[in-house]
Amino acid sequence: MASSPLPFAGHGAPGEVCPLLSPLHASEMRLYQACPRKWHHAYVSRRVARAASEALSRGTAVHAYLAEWWRGSRTIELPEDPVARACCIGYGAYWGAPPPALPGWQVEQRFDGVLIGDVEVAGTLDAFCSDMAGQTIVEHKTTSQYISPGSMYWRSVVTTDVQVSMYRAAFPGAKILYDVIRKPALRPLRAGKPNEETSDEYVARMVEAMASEPEKYFQRATVVRLESEDEAFARDVVSVDRLRRGKEHPRNAAQCFAYGQRCEYFGVCWEGQSLADDSVFKESDR
Repeated sequence: MASSPLPFAGHGAPGEVCPLLSPLHASEMRLYQACPRKWHHAYVSRRVARAASEALSRGTAVHAYLAEWWRGSRTIELPEDPVARACCIGYGAYWGAPPPALPGWQVEQRFDGVLIGDVEVAGTLDAFCSDMAGQTIVEHKTTSQYISPGSMYWRSVVTTDVQVSMYRAAFPGAKILYDVIRKPALRPLRAGKPNEETSDEYVARMVEAMASEPEKYFQRATVVRLESEDEAFARDVVSVDRLRRGKEHPRNAAQCFAYGQRCEYFGVCWEGQSLADDSVFKESDR
């Protein structure tokens, strides 16, 4: 559904016009709910930090490996980052091969043109197959949290995860398999010393820890929801879409240091830094 330009009179310049907004993605919805001002920087001003966080870089590297793994590639290049590499080695050893599917797994499959109420939504499926048993969607995640069954992580996935909710709305009746890797919390030994642990030694130690307690690091679960929860999500989508088209996008101070890290826009929101500073920010390719 195409949107109309709306005047923006929040923290921007007087008379600033909000550009046409794209279909709503789950990641955009999460960001808006977390901090409307951060959303505006990323999706309206279209400026993002040049330096990706370590967690984001690792997650991206593991994600690229998993795409090839679910595609059934026989040889897959491992990430350079030791933690990401250990996650990939451990994952491949633990799961062996993708579950059988006819006609096979497709990866990075985009979807669009789906309406929730009168809001157009879109997204990308990490892995997808459609066979005689129906449709299956795989969602990959890496996390530093505990992922044992019944943990707070899984309670969040089962009840509130926006990505799952979006998939359920776009693909009614599909089986949604949530596939999680917990990143090892081990640190390199003797860092900075003449006998510091090599990258290969570090990876081997992390893989050994994973092999000794694999259930701590690798979990999959099929996520189900009640119809009432799907209906509540649909109302949230309509509300977020209406708000993102509005004139006010306030800061959410509670998110400035979320997950123990300073928000990349903190200097802009609190210290007068300019989004136009090309040494810190770049144009978004969203």
